[in-house]
Amino acid sequence: MAIKLDGKWYDESKFTPELKNAIIQVNNYQKQVTNLNADLQNCKIILAHHSNYIKENVPAAAEIDEPKTETPAEK
Repeated sequence: MAIKLDGKWYDESKFTPELKNAIIQVNNYQKQVTNLNADLQNCKIILAHHSNYIKENVPAAAEIDEPKTETPAEK
């Protein structure tokens, strides 16, 4: 079977098992990177959606002044 690597064609039957394994690993991880990038994009979309929902739906009546923090000496 012929395989194209970096623009050149090779006879895969002449590859060592280690070389074949390396090619498979590169292919698998290229696919994984593509899937992770798609997942990251989906996470960004969901994050933006929910952030926008929060901004639009937090009731004004729930707003309070910033709570005062106690210093260790005040406890």
